[in-house]
Amino acid sequence: MRSLLVALLLVLQAPFALAADAGIGGPVCGAVISSLSDAEIIATIESHYAVADGAIEDNRAIRSSRQIYPWALETRFACGRAIGFWQGGLLHAQSVIDCDCFYNRMMTAR
Repeated sequence: MRSLLVALLLVLQAPFALAADAGIGGPVCGAVISSLSDAEIIATIESHYAVADGAIEDNRAIRSSRQIYPWALETRFACGRAIGFWQGGLLHAQSVIDCDCFYNRMMTAR
């Protein structure tokens, strides 16, 4: 049931995500993660959180002229929020989309 709710919300928000990402040439936010099961979504956002947390502690990311550090901060915050919602019993679609989107932007900046 949660997967259905997340998929429905992602489909409804896809035009907005496309518009927001049109200028950066990256993938549509949430397009891939929406096809995953609940367990895969949680594993993905936990992985995104861990990568972002590592980047925040990395002096190379902090000193980089690229936008790695700011996107790592945004990724950690969004993924932490999504994890918090999940621990409360809710798979919050917008938090999942934000987590995935910011992670992709962080990885593009590397």
